[in-house]
Amino acid sequence: MAERPIPPHRILLQEDVHLEYGESWHVACGDGMVQLVERGGIVTGWEPGRSVVVSNSVRLEGGAYARLGASRCDGISLKLVATACTARDLDIVARHSCPLPIGSADARPIELTLDGSKLAGDISVSLSIVVESPALEGDQLSPSVPGARLWSSRWRARIEGGRARLAVEAIDFDQYFGSGKASKGLIHVVVAEDPHLEIEQGLIVYLNSAGGGFIQELARKEARATALLWETVLRRVIVAGCDMDFSPAEQYPDGSLGRQWQQWSAIVFGRRPPAELLAMHRGDLSEFEVRIQSYINMKDKF
Repeated sequence: MAERPIPPHRILLQEDVHLEYGESWHVACGDGMVQLVERGGIVTGWEPGRSVVVSNSVRLEGGAYARLGASRCDGISLKLVATACTARDLDIVARHSCPLPIGSADARPIELTLDGSKLAGDISVSLSIVVESPALEGDQLSPSVPGARLWSSRWRARIEGGRARLAVEAIDFDQYFGSGKASKGLIHVVVAEDPHLEIEQGLIVYLNSAGGGFIQELARKEARATALLWETVLRRVIVAGCDMDFSPAEQYPDGSLGRQWQQWSAIVFGRRPPAELLAMHRGDLSEFEVRIQSYINMKDKF
């Protein structure tokens, strides 16, 4: 087991930092219901696309001055930095920073509003206390470099719902569809008939291996390629679910294909019944496509 390197300066201990909710955070989502979610817990009641607000407050005990080898008149100032991420920390969705006084009776509030369109599977919040300006005097171990980290903490929770994690595979479209029939296509989406399957099992996306440039753009998360992928996936899933008589009222399991179909259909088209969606798709195709494009926010991708 690798040992954590020892910092070249004094740091704060857990007893110096008081978080109002301890190992938990306040989370507001969905209809505004506030939950107290512990580290490693589950955020419930969230619908894709809706923003999520996480909040807490931090207070430094008065003994922090002595811990850092400084005194109140030395002029040391600290800053609190918070970063919220999703998709196992692959995407940053919010940042916050503010001065953090030592020994103040008032806790410093933290509130981060997370863009719901970017959330995927989980939320994490990393907190750090760093030096904003070092002490004028101090011993050799007093922190003397602006930005030096003195304390850190991380909270993570799973979210129910969120952007589906797609099962994606590159294949030769000529072999799959027959020579010449789809050789210049990019995306093929297969939707299972069983809405109770997990989304990773019930929804498979095939990319044309001959479209190497498109695949590379997806790997780099280029906006246009990503938007085209999600537009194709949403259109196919919504139409296929209606065709296969998925129920808008049944309580499908969290993380299932049927639950994802319900969420996407509702957020793009409201609570319209499947027959009405199929009629729109077949009779007023332009509006059907435009509604999906609007949800993906295609306008800002080009």
